[in-house]
Amino acid sequence: MVYRSNIKKYALISVFDKSNLKFLCNNLIKHNIGFVSTGSTCDKIRDLGFRCQEISKLTKVKEMLDGRIKSLNHKVHASILYKRTSLSHQKSFKKLNFPKIDYVIVNLYPFKKTQDSNLDKNKIIDMIDIGGPAMLRSAAKNFESVTTICSPADYKKFINNLNINKGITSIKFRKLMASKIFEHTSKYDSLISTWLKEKKLTKKIKLKYGENPNQNSYFQKSRSKTIFDYQIGGKELGYNNILDVNEGLCCMNEFKEPTCIIIKHNNPCGVASDININKAFKKAYSSDKKSAFGGVVLVNKKITNDLAKILQKYFFEIIVAPSFDKKSLTTLKLKKQLILIESNKLSKIKNINFRSTVSGTLYQKNNYQRINNKFLKLVSIKKSPKSVIEDLIFAFKVVKHVKSNAIVFVKNKQTIGIGAGQMSRLDATKIALMKLKDSVSKTRFVCASDAFFPFTDSIKLLKRNNCIAIVQPKGSKNDSKITLVGVKDRPGVAASIFEPLFKNSINVDMVVQNVSSNKKETDLTFTIKNEDLIKTEKLIKKNKKIKFSKIIIDKKVSKVSIVGVGMITTPGVTFRMFNALAKKKINILVISTSEIKISVLVDRKNLKKAVDVLHKEFKLDY
Repeated sequence: MVYRSNIKKYALISVFDKSNLKFLCNNLIKHNIGFVSTGSTCDKIRDLGFRCQEISKLTKVKEMLDGRIKSLNHKVHASILYKRTSLSHQKSFKKLNFPKIDYVIVNLYPFKKTQDSNLDKNKIIDMIDIGGPAMLRSAAKNFESVTTICSPADYKKFINNLNINKGITSIKFRKLMASKIFEHTSKYDSLISTWLKEKKLTKKIKLKYGENPNQNSYFQKSRSKTIFDYQIGGKELGYNNILDVNEGLCCMNEFKEPTCIIIKHNNPCGVASDININKAFKKAYSSDKKSAFGGVVLVNKKITNDLAKILQKYFFEIIVAPSFDKKSLTTLKLKKQLILIESNKLSKIKNINFRSTVSGTLYQKNNYQRINNKFLKLVSIKKSPKSVIEDLIFAFKVVKHVKSNAIVFVKNKQTIGIGAGQMSRLDATKIALMKLKDSVSKTRFVCASDAFFPFTDSIKLLKRNNCIAIVQPKGSKNDSKITLVGVKDRPGVAASIFEPLFKNSINVDMVVQNVSSNKKETDLTFTIKNEDLIKTEKLIKKNKKIKFSKIIIDKKVSKVSIVGVGMITTPGVTFRMFNALAKKKINILVISTSEIKISVLVDRKNLKKAVDVLHKEFKLDY
């Protein structure tokens, strides 16, 4: 057994990860540092051939509560926390008759690994480390005297620092490690907090099968009451069932008037509103009868026996409603496999949406922005009647909940064609057109897209098929223009300017660099979103890699673009665009071109005028 009789300093070692422990002990003993430890760590150190003092024998208090209480003792923390420069602290510490601990080497129970396992919740709770974080935080607080290490990856750095400083660590190193400790324990606490919030200490519910029959799946309860608690009869809920209900509820959140939504494979296949829920269902079902087969029906009004009799005629897997009257339940329960769910008792849809990836979890806020008349911005000269506007709003509400690329056709608050989940917007448009009924194919309808049309091919196709109006997300309206005057004209200067913006996730759109007149200095202009302006300005001013004479900022600009294949190679397009703007005395601030697009920056007050002019010039007013 390795032992030094002249030991005056001690390291408290309590580690779950016991890798490189021999290396650590071998080097610590060289500097006359003794060992104090807990339970299994103490046993391991002794097995490696080193003398180690069991902490419970020093505190005179045995481990309690099946090991939950080991190091939570006033003597331990007093030894770590007392100020070495304080006479009163020294006096108090001497009375404890406890070794002076100058090094705290602790790593924590692997909660993340445990949480991702299939362990019972009680076993996961047992893996929440209490004593470890407490010791680390005590040592980190007293970094002026105590060195703390939380990872085997830092053992070599620790030993090298000891060797350089002849058996003590530098204040710089101790401070660095202390900073790492607080960051580490903060993340550890956050993991536990998130797990408790999301899981609510509830068990997983095993589902019949996953998205496909060969996949196992589970439902992790996040609340005391779940969708299963409000199921009225029917067969067992499956993975796809829960997803379909969730998507339907998200979509239904858009509507207050009597509305029916039919979901199939996580997409709406029929949506309609009317003066009563019976009419709304009939319209929704007639939108796409083939796709509705075996789907999920959601309504936002009570189901009466009249509607129940209609619903019973068709094959649906699930019917979701705020409530059911007694007669409707009797009628619907004749189909023993049919799942009925009361939606008014279900919890509100979560504001944040999570998705697992190979390297972590993505999350974003759900798009709950309310769509109404104020939400729409007319960009054409022709104004639409009230009925068309209402249909556009209806279509835009639905397309929010269709998988991208998404196209939705609407007539009289009824979907008549939906194209979902395509790689190209043109293909989504073609599928929606396929869904059009013969009875309505010759009527005038409106279209909603979940993103802007990058080319005119879809728009031309829609015009040929009697589409009278289109609604799509807005383009770039709230931009800021930044000009750096007198930038040194040398290789790599542009990269130096934009590197910190890239690292801070600031998107740069248009970039224009003037020709250098003296081959020494130039001006560089670029555009960003208004919300990134303050941050961008700070980053530029702090950037020591670039030199410029002044910065000019214009916060009131907007971008207008015309898009089409072969834009640059088509004669006359550029002239027509610039000439049309010039005739209306609209000044162009910046010009940017590509193979498919010509973009200009204009004063924001001229945005609507510029859009109207270009629509008229290129005959885009359908």
